[in-house]
Amino acid sequence: SIRYDSLSRTRTKIIEYASQNADKFKSFITLTYAENQQDIDKANKDFSNYIRQVKRHCEKEGREFYYLGVPEFQKRGAIHYHLFVSEECGSYCIPYQKKLLVTKNSKTGEKTERGSGKPLEGSGRSEVDCTPVPEPLDHH
Repeated sequence: SIRYDSLSRTRTKIIEYASQNADKFKSFITLTYAENQQDIDKANKDFSNYIRQVKRHCEKEGREFYYLGVPEFQKRGAIHYHLFVSEECGSYCIPYQKKLLVTKNSKTGEKTERGSGKPLEGSGRSEVDCTPVPEPLDHH
């Protein structure tokens, strides 16, 4: 089908871009809602606000922020985002975000609260799950 072909081409382009720029990405993060957010327009607006705030924090440190991200729908329909980012886990740029308060380091399981804002609407907390990207393998 046309939709499957388009999705397949997009997937291939994302993989190619990630491979060609692997040296720029330091961490892999997952942004999740505490509640079962299924409104893609609201989720995309929240995602754009998150990226804008992260970029602003990086600029204060004199660094440019790069990312490659995609939304994903869980089986229950909830939306979350996966991103390769140019910042290390725990850097000033990544964990601080007023609506996403909790940073969880996948390696240690340690959770750190940042900022003084509120969690995303709904009960519970939304999380930023951050995992360091391993060094690229040398294929000589």
